[in-house]
Amino acid sequence: MSSDVQWMVIRNNSSFLLKKAGVTFSTEAGNLTGKNSFKANGLVNKRSVGVKAAADGKGVVVTLRNDKKSFKPTKATRSVTLKKGSRAALATVKALTEGQNYRADLTHDALRLTSALFQSQKTRKTAGVKKARSRKVAKN
Repeated sequence: MSSDVQWMVIRNNSSFLLKKAGVTFSTEAGNLTGKNSFKANGLVNKRSVGVKAAADGKGVVVTLRNDKKSFKPTKATRSVTLKKGSRAALATVKALTEGQNYRADLTHDALRLTSALFQSQKTRKTAGVKKARSRKVAKN
């Protein structure tokens, strides 16, 4: 079945839809933006890109769906775990999406999500305890 026909079927009826305050979002795997649109949908497109946090909380996992192996679900996806750091991960994500002519239209969204995940995994320094200042004694 073509992608267009699949989109017409699941556009308004899907278990992944969230309809709140007049806006429709979608939560399926492979949807980088969360919008319910044909471009972002991870179910109907033959090639999709998914980015999520690694299970151990360090790094991200990039999942690519292969259109040629769609009838073999276990071989249809390829996952790459990126833990070397945000700069190396961003370069790898760009190479996987844009460099290999995979889905260049999703490059910006994949980079944005990867950057946000690495930013959320940073450990923040705790603020030190402030010492009370004593007043200077005024001399007469």
